[in-house]
Amino acid sequence: MRLTEDPTYRQHGSFLLAGIAIFSALFIPILIQAGTANADMSPSLQVLVKILAQVGVYVGALITFLLGFSLFRYFAKERRTFSSYFKLYCLAFGFIMPLYAVYEFVVRRIFGGTGISSFENMPAEQSLSVSAIASVVLALLLWAYFVAIHRRFWKMPLWKAATLYIVAALTSYYASYWLMFYVGFWTASTLISMGIVVA
Repeated sequence: MRLTEDPTYRQHGSFLLAGIAIFSALFIPILIQAGTANADMSPSLQVLVKILAQVGVYVGALITFLLGFSLFRYFAKERRTFSSYFKLYCLAFGFIMPLYAVYEFVVRRIFGGTGISSFENMPAEQSLSVSAIASVVLALLLWAYFVAIHRRFWKMPLWKAATLYIVAALTSYYASYWLMFYVGFWTASTLISMGIVVA
């Protein structure tokens, strides 16, 4: 919050890019592996899925940012600017993304456990494992962190900040998922019909 409100601090963009670089190196390969786990995919289709998986992560982050700013700006009494919220977003994600990526890499790649990103595909017997419980705790901490910084930044009650953040996060998640699903479907269909990608 201090750096966000400091007009002399202008390294937030490079800070975010450094976080994205670490995130891409450690977590994107895990995401790609999960997306291309289907052995029936041709090599060219796997390449397309890898590209779409990476694009989907950043499209989701962009939708979260725009939706979050719109919701909080509308409901908050504090009239923060677009550029100041962008600065907060850069600092928050530049801080969180590397930590998240390191955790996922260690839990999923090194120990073969259940990370935050594998909740949806988690078998019932793994739900009470140490890694699954740790991932739930970490997910709640990440949620609490973002609610806390939004509450302070927009100077609003905790209940309102929590409600708005949940709405923004869930809406952006489903919006980006279905957007990338249809983009991926039509992109794959078009490239297959042109003979560029083999089904």
